Amino acid sequence: MATVCGSWTFGVFPGAGLLVFFDVDVNTPPWAAVFFSGTALMAACVASLDVEQRQVDVRFRTARREAAAPHATGSPPM
Repeated sequence: MATVCGSWTFGVFPGAGLLVFFDVDVNTPPWAAVFFSGTALMAACVASLDVEQRQVDVRFRTARREAAAPHATGSPPM
């Protein structure tokens, strides 16, 4: 979560502000490449956050299931 929020807070908003401030034509090839790579970086950050959240869910559910299962004591039930 910190990666995605930090990327947006310290990357996207200041970068967009600088592009507007310096009146950059984003349709020229170098700036279009910068814009495309920045968009790809944001998509990768969001995707990594989604994958990590799914892994945490699986680990949490597995740990909860193992904690709720009765433990074998080695003696047969009476």
